[in-house]
Order: sequence, then C-alpha cells, then structure tokens
Amino acid sequence: MKREEARARADRRCWATEGVLGGDRSCPELALRAHCRECNVLVVAAHQLLSRVPSDDAVTEPALSLVAGGVGPSGPDSTQPFSVITFDVGGASLALETRRVVEVGTRRPVCRVPHRASPAFLGLVNVQGRLEPCFSLAVVLGLSPDDEDAERRLVVVGDESRRCAFYAHRVALREADQALLGDPPATVSAALDTHVRAIIRLAERPWSWLDVDRLLASLERALA
Repeated sequence: MKREEARARADRRCWATEGVLGGDRSCPELALRAHCRECNVLVVAAHQLLSRVPSDDAVTEPALSLVAGGVGPSGPDSTQPFSVITFDVGGASLALETRRVVEVGTRRPVCRVPHRASPAFLGLVNVQGRLEPCFSLAVVLGLSPDDEDAERRLVVVGDESRRCAFYAHRVALREADQALLGDPPATVSAALDTHVRAIIRLAERPWSWLDVDRLLASLERALA
C-alpha cells in the first residue's frame, strides 16, 4: 500500500470502521494480514499522532487555581461540590477531576509502536475509534511498579485536542467539596510532588489530587 493511500485511510480511521479494532472486518487488507497492527496504516496513524507532541515550552496553565481557603476548581462555582475519580498507581492514592476524564474502560490491547519503546510509553490503544498514547503512570511519576496481574482499568484523560491513557487500580467515582481540600505534603516521589495540587480526604484516606494539564504535558514529554 502506498503511503498516500495509507495516510488517507489513517485520516478516516479505517481500523474502527472496516478493521478489527471496532470495525466490521471488511477491509481487503485483512486477506493478507491477520490484524490491523500488521498494516502500515496503523504505523502512519501512529506517526501522525505522535507528531502532535508539544515542546517543553508548550505546557498549558493548570486547570486548578488557588482560591480563598485552599486549592479548588477554578471558576465561579469553586465552593460547590464536585466529583473526582480516585485510583491507585504504584502504591500512591491519586485523584483527578471527573470533568477532565474522557473514559474509564476495561483492559484492552496495547499496540506497540516501532522504535518508540520506553518504560514510560507503552504504545497505542483504541479508544472510541481513535488511537491514543498509553503510558505507565508509575514510571512517569517516579512510583513503584504496579502489579501487572491485578485487575486494572484504562483511564483516558484530556479533551478533543489532546488525550492520553494509562492503567490504574481500584478506580472509583466520589463526591468532594472545598472543605475536604488541604495543602499537599512532601511526597516520596519528586515527580509526583510537582503534579499534586491538593490533598483530598475521602473515605478516611488522603488522595493526591493531580493537575491534569501538568500531567498531560509530562505524559507527552515521555514520548520524546
């Protein structure tokens, strides 16, 4: 298949319509290949995806801001209750604001990208018909390795323009409010410490509330 045709197929995400990653398996290329990951369309799509990674200077402003009485969600409703997802990675109890979570799904195959192997970047996963980069959050945050055999959920964070995925244990949806927030203490991992905006005390446990934009920037830098 010529590169121009592969690029056109990648633009229309053929793996999700006529391939084996959510499609009807009608693609004629499957007569020659057992899986979409063996086709150069997926390689072209991977290069297009990874080329979007910004430079170190492209870090956006954090989604959270300092407000009176502590650290909370930005905006006029910062005193109102809000929801978070909590999860465990590398022995750390972490949380993310639910509005920045695209999906929490079941375990799915990770397609490795040639010449992109690293402890932090695992490969690409198919999320709602789109290929998204998948990372080891424990490596990026300098935490202990996770138990690969334990039950894990795929967490996808970001928005329409930039999304990243990682696996986590014991994912749960919880309600929080301003009164539950506290200043982050010193942590064992310096990498984790730079991403924590506040500590949320829920279910008699402290959870490190992560700044999503800083996290996305760190995950994308792991692709370099």
